[in-house]
Amino acid sequence: MHTRKSVLTACLIVCVTLSACGRAGSDSVTLTSKDYGSTVHIKQGGTLTVILEGNPTTGYTWEPAPNSSEQLAQQGEPEFKPDSSAVGSGGKMTLQFKAGEPGTYPLKLIYHRTFEPNVPPAQTFEATVIVDR
Repeated sequence: MHTRKSVLTACLIVCVTLSACGRAGSDSVTLTSKDYGSTVHIKQGGTLTVILEGNPTTGYTWEPAPNSSEQLAQQGEPEFKPDSSAVGSGGKMTLQFKAGEPGTYPLKLIYHRTFEPNVPPAQTFEATVIVDR
C-alpha cells in the first residue's frame, strides 16, 4: 500500500510539472542578452522586443541574420538609447518583431557593420520563438 501511495504522489508531481511547462504565449515578450539560447512563447500577432548592448557610433548595428524567418517580422529600425551623454557612448539597442503564423521559429540576430559584408559578426544573439494561437 505504501508503494502505491508513493507512485501516485510521483505521478501527481510529474503532471503538475508538465502542466507548468505548457504555458500559453503572451502578447508581449522582452528578451535581453541573458536570454541567449532560451525558448519563449508569444501569441500570434504579439510583439517580441529584444534589448541588447550596442554602439552604433562604431558602425555596428544589430539586425536579423540573413535568411531569418518571415514569421518574426522586424517592426521599424533598431532604436538606440545611450548609457550616458558622452559622445560615442555605448548603450542599449532595441529591436521589435511581430509574431506571425503559429509555429516554432529560430531568432538569430547579428551585430556587425553592414558595410563589411564578408566579415563575421562581432556578436550573435539566438533564441527559439514559439508562436501560439
